[in-house]
Amino acid sequence: MSNLEKGTMPLFTELKKLIESSRQHVALFVNEELTMLYWNIGKQYHQHLLTNGRADYGKEILPTLSAELIHEYGKGISARNLTKMI
Repeated sequence: MSNLEKGTMPLFTELKKLIESSRQHVALFVNEELTMLYWNIGKQYHQHLLTNGRADYGKEILPTLSAELIHEYGKGISARNLTKMI
């Protein structure tokens, strides 16, 4: 900041505010979207595997389903995380 001339300091401050505000909005949006994604994953899992007396089957398929999702999308969809989503 010491390299900034006195006349550019207000511009720097305004640009910094814009950047920080945008970063905060992006973080809030991403958190909201992830929350809805995880809720919908749990809902779908529950509807398809745990209803109509298929609870035992649902428990058996969880590790296999998780392994496939991890392969496709990374570690965030682990069996442990799927259990939390349900």
